[in-house]
Amino acid sequence: MFVIATIVATLGYAMLTLLIVRVVFSWISRDVENPIYRITYAVTEPLMAPVRNLLSPRATAGLDLSPAVVAVGLFVVIAAAKQIVNLICYAFVILILIRVAFTWISRDYGNPIYRFTYQLTEPLLRPVRNLLPGGGMGLDFSPMIVSFALLLVGRFVSQL
Repeated sequence: MFVIATIVATLGYAMLTLLIVRVVFSWISRDVENPIYRITYAVTEPLMAPVRNLLSPRATAGLDLSPAVVAVGLFVVIAAAKQIVNLICYAFVILILIRVAFTWISRDYGNPIYRFTYQLTEPLLRPVRNLLPGGGMGLDFSPMIVSFALLLVGRFVSQL
């Protein structure tokens, strides 16, 4: 999972860099024989065409602002995706803590809060519980392991 997140983040930041290069090219010079310009144009054009259709050059004083608009939009999408993943990880950690607290108090499946936390956290806890050896001591370490893994994922994604 870390590998996939790293690849997606790297591709997103590479696209953002190419969009910034395209902004510089569009405002300085358009040397179509330059191989960097060709590659930049070929890679970013699928993102640029719809935005360019929305922004007319007359309304922007003849400047092509579509690369800047797409770069800002991509940056916002990347930042929002990181925050959403981080929020989901921390929300699951809180749900696991609530579930653990309920095991100390009462495991009444009729309680709607316990049922809610059980239904949301069990798909995460069951595979880890099945991997752990059954020591017969009555201790379930799967909430601790899953919480630690979720905190690592949240920290890793926020560092991208």
